[in-house]
Amino acid sequence: MEKNKQIASLLENHLKKFGWLAYYYIGPAWSKQDITEILENNLKIIKDPVLKIKEIRAYKKEIEQKKKKLQKRLRLDNNVISLLNKIGVMIFLKGYRKEFLIYSNYCFEPILKEISNRLCFSLEQTRFITKDEIRIYLTDPRKLTRKMRNNIETRFSEGCISVVESDAVSIIRIGDSKKYSKFIKPEIETVTKVIKGNCAYAGRVTGIARIINSRNEIGKIKKGEILVSRATNPDLIIAMQRAAAIVTDEGGITSHAAIVSREMKKPCVIGTKIATKIILDGDMLEIDAGKGEVIKVEK
Repeated sequence: MEKNKQIASLLENHLKKFGWLAYYYIGPAWSKQDITEILENNLKIIKDPVLKIKEIRAYKKEIEQKKKKLQKRLRLDNNVISLLNKIGVMIFLKGYRKEFLIYSNYCFEPILKEISNRLCFSLEQTRFITKDEIRIYLTDPRKLTRKMRNNIETRFSEGCISVVESDAVSIIRIGDSKKYSKFIKPEIETVTKVIKGNCAYAGRVTGIARIINSRNEIGKIKKGEILVSRATNPDLIIAMQRAAAIVTDEGGITSHAAIVSREMKKPCVIGTKIATKIILDGDMLEIDAGKGEVIKVEK
């Protein structure tokens, strides 16, 4: 009983410290059930956690040694090495900055909920109201006419674009955005068999594709299948653990998918732009991450 209380306390503390990491832009944050599921999944994959931590630390030392050997082999002078070290710090700070952005979004949610309650919108719909509109409608609710309410609801249901001109922000529904149509990507030809991207971690894998963009889709993927996503985030960690390889539409070498794939040592192709539009659930894929190639295999 005492041990169970201790575990529950540790879970609660972990949730307070790190639960917000999954919030990203629109939430929700991790719940105790989410954290428990992630830990249970980790214990299935990692039989000896202490040994795994030692392996991670040893791997970091190995990478540092390889870096120094490469610098020596290339005969880089101190100025170039110093510049490379600064770039490394900048990459770290980029990730650190994103964490603070996620945390600020998480902290802002109670305010957003209060706004949504006062204006009688759902939390999701409230995200489609500009800050200027919020200020006007909270100051004088009579200005939130039925027409404006319908307009905001349509932005949410049909989609919209945000346009900044002369420091003024306006929200335009997709159907009314002819002026900006050149900025909206056209439909992609779906007969492409070879999809090109960038290598985040090299390796070759063949497996069945599973399209996963949110936590409620994680149940689709089984161990050894290939995760295909617009962009991964902490919500998809369990899916990434099950996957044999990872493919994303978006992201560079410092993206979430790139960083996690390197930590997990799983082949990963990032920045394909079109993978989720070309690949269907159940497609057989060949991944050659070293070449940045994703190939659809005929069944």
